[in-house]
Amino acid sequence: MGARLRVGLIGCGRIARVHRAYLQGLSSVELIGVCDVDAAARSAFASETGLPEFASVAELVERGRPDVAHILTPPSTHAPLALELLRAGVNVLVEKPMALSTAEAEQVVAAARKAGRWVTVDHNRWFDPVVQQAAAIIHGGCIGSVVGVECFQGAEA
Repeated sequence: MGARLRVGLIGCGRIARVHRAYLQGLSSVELIGVCDVDAAARSAFASETGLPEFASVAELVERGRPDVAHILTPPSTHAPLALELLRAGVNVLVEKPMALSTAEAEQVVAAARKAGRWVTVDHNRWFDPVVQQAAAIIHGGCIGSVVGVECFQGAEA
């Protein structure tokens, strides 16, 4: 196996815990730290995980040197953070929505192309173990031809 992918998490809310759990299960990933403007949230998350904490994206990029960053912050921050990371040469996975307008989304895509980096929007549960199990059952043919799927998801408040 080659070098591990260095991943930083930006945002320390509930969804960051979901991303952390999935990423920690991948032997090809090295979590390199967490970043959040909220010092209390950042410190609490870092102490739970033992990961280094960074007060800004610039600090994460400079000291953590991520290959990719997951943007897990409120939607209004997605495009500006993605632009900052892409311009610094970091690949980006951003929670939905990628941007709040078409113009912002186009700026993010243009920045990724210019930097020769990837940007992708995470709104898919494909790697969720339950979804993987359902896919295996469908592809195994044990339930016949699937013509539709309806899915419901809940979350603790």
